[in-house]
Amino acid sequence: MRPTARRQGVTLLEVVLALTLVTALIGSLLAMYDHVLGTKRHIFSDIEKISTRRFIMERLTDELRGAMVYPFLNIGMDGQAQSVRFMTASIPGKAAWAIRGATDDPIPPEQDMGLVGYGVRIVEDEETGEMIVVGLERTYQKTISRVNVGGEQIESVLLTRDFKFIRFRFWDGAEWQESYSGGEMPVAVEIAIGEEALPE
Repeated sequence: MRPTARRQGVTLLEVVLALTLVTALIGSLLAMYDHVLGTKRHIFSDIEKISTRRFIMERLTDELRGAMVYPFLNIGMDGQAQSVRFMTASIPGKAAWAIRGATDDPIPPEQDMGLVGYGVRIVEDEETGEMIVVGLERTYQKTISRVNVGGEQIESVLLTRDFKFIRFRFWDGAEWQESYSGGEMPVAVEIAIGEEALPE
C-alpha cells in the first residue's frame, strides 16, 4: 500500500475566511478607537466649559465682595436681570509692591477702585438685522470722575462665547428683586449662568 501524501497549503475558502475575520477585527478596533476619541473630545469640551464657568463665577464673586458705595458720585450698584454695574475696590498689582532702586523708573499709579459691569454682548446681524447674543462680557473703567462716568476709557472684554445667558437677582433684605439701583448695596446678589439664552 502506498502512503497518502499530506496536503500542504490552504484553500481559497480558508483565505477568504481569514481575511474576513481580520477585516472585521480591524473595523471593530477602528470603530472603538473613534468612539474613544469622540468621548475624549466631549469630556475635554465639558471640562473647558466648567473651568470657564468657575473662572467667571470666581472673578464676579471676588469683585462683588469688594463692591462698595462711592459717595462722591453716589454710585452703588445698578443692576437689571441681564446686566449689573457696580463700584469695586481691588488690591494693586505686583508692580506696586516691588522694591525699586533710586535709578529705576517710578511705578505708574494704580487706581484701586473701578466701575465694573457684567452682561451679555449683543450684536446685530448685518444680513438679517436680527440681534445675536455673542457671549458674556465684562467692562471695567479704571478712572472714575464726574467727567468720564458716562463711558469714556472703558475696557470691554468678551469673557467667553460658550455661555450666552446670565441672570441677576438682588435681595433687598425683604424679597428678591429683578432690578436694583441707587447709592446703596443690596444684601445679596444671585447669579445664574447658562450656555443658551432663555426664550422671552
